[in-house]
Amino acid sequence: MDGMDIPAAGFTLLFGSTVIALALARHALYMAMSVVCAAFLVAVMQISANLHEYSCRRCCARARAALAGSSTRMNNMPHGLCMFGADGGLAVRIIVLAR
Repeated sequence: MDGMDIPAAGFTLLFGSTVIALALARHALYMAMSVVCAAFLVAVMQISANLHEYSCRRCCARARAALAGSSTRMNNMPHGLCMFGADGGLAVRIIVLAR
């Protein structure tokens, strides 16, 4: 994580408190600025959600492509296959019954 990377929750806290403080100032200019900041906050949160969804779709597509390319190899294993992930959990299991 570099210096320009702010998590969405931190961003919300940073600008959320600014919006509230500006709105409570009871001056027309500050209240208008709070509306602009609120719109900016909502836009940034939406962009963050869209980027997260895109990266999840891309990651799933890469995993599906990797599994699709290895299906021929897996089908040629007469005894079956078990693959474990980095966390130690079972990731892929193919059981071939006795023929």
